[in-house]
Amino acid sequence: MPLNVDGAIAAVLCELCVPPEMGNGFFAIARTVELIAHVFDEIAQHPMRKISPTTQGCDEPEERMLNPG
Repeated sequence: MPLNVDGAIAAVLCELCVPPEMGNGFFAIARTVELIAHVFDEIAQHPMRKISPTTQGCDEPEERMLNPG
């Protein structure tokens, strides 16, 4: 059975005799580091595009009157 990163972290924590109740904290820390690395990679590979508020349009339908009856 293949083991993902959460399984590997759980195995290491068990070997270190870390109480199971602390597992969620370690998993959250791992995901935070992963998120930071992903954001950094996105910024490095695809810099944020500047959007000008004056050059953007809207394709909303025209306003219509509602029948109050």
